[in-house]
Amino acid sequence: LPADRVVARTFHAFGLDVIGAATGKKPSLAPWVEQGRDHQQLMTIDDELKDRDPSFRATWDLFRIVLGRDLPAFGKEQEEPEDWDRETRTRGFRSLQGEVVKSRGERIIADWLFYNGVEYRYEGPYEVDTADEQHRQYRPDFYYPSIDVYHEHWAINEKGDPPEEFVGYREGMEWKRECHRANGTTLLETTTAELWSGRLFGSLAAMLESHGVVLDPNPDRPSESFSKIENDALVRTIRTFLTHAKSNRLSQTDLEQRLAQSPIGSFRFRHAIFLRLFSTIREAWEVKLTEAGAIDFEDMLNLAADHLETGRWRSPYELVMVDEFQDVGANTISWIRA
Repeated sequence: LPADRVVARTFHAFGLDVIGAATGKKPSLAPWVEQGRDHQQLMTIDDELKDRDPSFRATWDLFRIVLGRDLPAFGKEQEEPEDWDRETRTRGFRSLQGEVVKSRGERIIADWLFYNGVEYRYEGPYEVDTADEQHRQYRPDFYYPSIDVYHEHWAINEKGDPPEEFVGYREGMEWKRECHRANGTTLLETTTAELWSGRLFGSLAAMLESHGVVLDPNPDRPSESFSKIENDALVRTIRTFLTHAKSNRLSQTDLEQRLAQSPIGSFRFRHAIFLRLFSTIREAWEVKLTEAGAIDFEDMLNLAADHLETGRWRSPYELVMVDEFQDVGANTISWIRA
C-alpha cells in the first residue's frame, strides 16, 4: 500500500481527532490523565476529602479496615478457610487482633471491634461449667471483659431461620440462651441478616455503649494481621470502577438501582458504602476536570463514539486495523484512506 494512504494514531489521539472534526474544536485531555498520573490525582482527591470531611474519612476507614471483603452465600461463611490456629488447632479466618475465627461474618465483627478499640475475647470458656453427657463446655462467640458481657452472633436470616444444613442449630441457640438466663449473665445477640443489611453495626454500638463501652475508632491501631486494605489499593479499585462506570455510561442512580435489584442475601450494606465513597470521589474528579477545562479518556471515548454513531463524523477510511485492542489505553490503530 502507498505509505501516504496509511495513517497511524493511538486510540485516544484518533478519538480527539474525531471530536475535533465533528465539532470544530478539539478538546484537551486533563494533564494528569495524559501523563498517566490519574492514580496520583485520585490519591490527592482522597486526601483532600478526608481532610475537609470527617464523615467521609470515617466511612473510608470503615470500608477499608472492616468491610474490605465480601460475604459468601448464606450458610457458606465457614467454607474455604484461609488460616490455621496452632493453639486451638482450627482453620478459619484471621482477624485484625490476630486470632483465627470460624466464619467470615465473625471476622467482620471482630475487625469492627478492633477498629473501635473494644476489648474482647473470642470463644473463651463460659464462666460456668456446662459440660455434661450431651454438651461440651460452652464457649460464647465473644466476651467483653471490661463490662462482663457475652455476645452470640447467630447464623439466621431475616425470617429467623438458620441454613437448612445447620442441623440442631435452633436447639443450640435456645440452650445457650437458657445458660445465660439460668446463671444471670448478660447476652448480646446479633444475626447474619443484620450484618447483611448493616443494621448490626449501629445496634451493636448502641448495646455496647449502653453497658458503658466507649468506642474509639482508630484506623492506625497496630494490628497482628495484614487483612485491612491499604489506601493505595482502595484508590486503585476506585479508579478501575470509575473507568467501567463512565465507559458504560452508568450514573450514580443507575448504580444504586442495580444495587437495589441485587439478591436479598448479598452484603448490600458493604456495596452501598462503596457506592457512597465512589459517588463522592467521582463528583470531585469531575470538578477537577471542569476546573481544568478538560476531559478524561472515558469522556473522549464516549464523545467520539457519539459522533461516529450519529454520523456527525464521516470516516475517510475503508479499513481499520487494531493492534492490542484489549489494552485500549496504549494501543495503536492504523487506517487506510478510502
